[in-house]
Amino acid sequence: MSRPLTLQDANVLFCRRLLGMTLDEVRPLTTPAERKRAWVWHSSALDHWEFHGPDGYYWHGRADNAYHARQQGWAAWLEHLHREHVDMVTRLQGTREREAQALRTGGFRS
Repeated sequence: MSRPLTLQDANVLFCRRLLGMTLDEVRPLTTPAERKRAWVWHSSALDHWEFHGPDGYYWHGRADNAYHARQQGWAAWLEHLHREHVDMVTRLQGTREREAQALRTGGFRS
């Protein structure tokens, strides 16, 4: 006979599913080794979680359980990659504009 599903059990199941959905976005951007090396740590005294991901990426905060902490860590890592991409595109556009300006003015700023 199985025991009834508790709210905590339901939360763990939800967090596992959410982690799976997040990992669907992470997989194309990482190697299996990078995903395997990512880890979480919990300080019960502070109720604080840490996520350590690829390339030294670090996230810390509160989470309901380890699955939730991993999901939040990976989601923050994805957001970090997105911000880096936007910054790089913006930088590239600025460089192209400066090069075009230099060509128009013969290399001198007006």
